[in-house]
Amino acid sequence: MSSPRIGSPLPARLWVTPAGLGALVRRAAVYRCSPTGSEHGGTTMRDTDRALVQAASAVAKLRCRSAAHTLATAARTAEGRVVSGVNVVHDSGGACAEVIAVGTAATQGVHDLETIVTVGDRGRSLVTPCGPCRRLLAELFPELRVIVGPVDDPRVVPVTGLLEP
Repeated sequence: MSSPRIGSPLPARLWVTPAGLGALVRRAAVYRCSPTGSEHGGTTMRDTDRALVQAASAVAKLRCRSAAHTLATAARTAEGRVVSGVNVVHDSGGACAEVIAVGTAATQGVHDLETIVTVGDRGRSLVTPCGPCRRLLAELFPELRVIVGPVDDPRVVPVTGLLEP
């Protein structure tokens, strides 16, 4: 292959170049399959969920290259549209990647998210949203599905299942 390769291969053995990121995100957005598991997603990963993890990992590999940006989030609508964001770390505070993705969705006219995933370590780990983000996501999107767990065995849980009593 003569195309430049950035980062390491994604789980599906896809190489991502800056030009290829858009194609990967579009593939995650349009790849459709029939839902499986319970009506809230249960613990069964859909093919579209795996593609969303790949999209978040690609964003992390390409955009999280400094201490200021360490996490990447990808979120998908029921229609298959994907939005992403990276966190911002700064001495005066910062913003979680989930909040940035929600803001990005709002600026693009997206008002209902179906599934969300956050990755760290440049795509090598899945990160569960922090407490404030869990509350924000549950209030804005009560039916939201969150992909969590180890990267080699992820599962999908309802955002309300992540809230502490």
